[in-house]
Amino acid sequence: MSKRKRAREPATEGTVASRFSSDMLVADAVDAHDGVKDILLEYGLPCSECIVAFHESLAEGCAPLRLNVDEVVERLNALA
Repeated sequence: MSKRKRAREPATEGTVASRFSSDMLVADAVDAHDGVKDILLEYGLPCSECIVAFHESLAEGCAPLRLNVDEVVERLNALA
């Protein structure tokens, strides 16, 4: 589990800062856009409702399920 800190302020939708990356914390991704939670659930990732969302990156959340994090991030970036 990583020791990264959350972004100080959630990204604003429609800005470059709202772009998603594999090293972004799950909680920050969920805060960045309303559609993130639904996409994560489609992949079987209920991470947004779990305490690890504040400590794990999208890549770390995808790894145990052997999901292609690049595919997940691409879907998330299509929201922005």
